[in-house]
Amino acid sequence: MGILDKLFGKKKKKKTSQEKIAKKPSVQKIKENKDVEGFINALKDENKDVRRNAAKALGNIKDERAVEPLINTLKDEDGWVLRHAAEALVKIRDKRAVEPLINALKGVDSGVRIHAASALWKVWGQASCRATDSSFKGWG
Repeated sequence: MGILDKLFGKKKKKKTSQEKIAKKPSVQKIKENKDVEGFINALKDENKDVRRNAAKALGNIKDERAVEPLINTLKDEDGWVLRHAAEALVKIRDKRAVEPLINALKGVDSGVRIHAASALWKVWGQASCRATDSSFKGWG
């Protein structure tokens, strides 16, 4: 160690983008730990791909703590995020999702409407679909 290093300390090396990424919690690590709270927080991320993957992962984990956050995600501006949130709600099979999925049938995105209708049918069968008949008026 030279005299300048002793006086001023060693110059810190700037981190590369690879090193910065390595420090962030990875989606894979969150999945491995089944970190429901981590995925719930990711539903609010600015990146639509992160939100979409978080919704998909929460559906695979099937934890009821994710129901309300996924219901809120049905208001996302990205159609793919909405579709994955609807599908996640199907996998979790919680009755709290019925009314929000019925409301999703009234949305503009046809893919979201299809996923919502499919979700209602898969989980709650004909009874839920009869309750949604008015949502289908004007289709076609």
